[in-house]
Amino acid sequence: MNLKKYDTTTDCGIFQGPYVRITKGGIWTFNKVTAKDLGVKVGDRITIFQDEENPKDWYLHIDRSPSGFLVRDSAGQLRFSSKPSFVRMIESLGKDPKKISSAAIQIGKPFDHDGLELLPLITSGIKLRITTK
Repeated sequence: MNLKKYDTTTDCGIFQGPYVRITKGGIWTFNKVTAKDLGVKVGDRITIFQDEENPKDWYLHIDRSPSGFLVRDSAGQLRFSSKPSFVRMIESLGKDPKKISSAAIQIGKPFDHDGLELLPLITSGIKLRITTK
């Protein structure tokens, strides 16, 4: 017998590893496991980057910059709001944002770019929930 363990330290949901959920209203949500893995805390600020040379490539940067999106707690999950970035991301993937009710995107390993620690959003594996209305 070979048992695979699922608990709060291993079960991150639909992806094996950290991910973010985004609603059509622009609410970006980190579950508890992801927030802990990434070190995201209430009061942090998130900046979103899009690679202009490769428009399907998107990144998050966690810091305390006053211009970033403020992370807050909502029902035990950490969230921030940015509807325009959700719309632009979905459009960059060739999809109609009006037809998408939510998305889940895996977050890759952090790396340094010009002194910023960036978290890549793995858009090639995005899970989209299509609006049924």
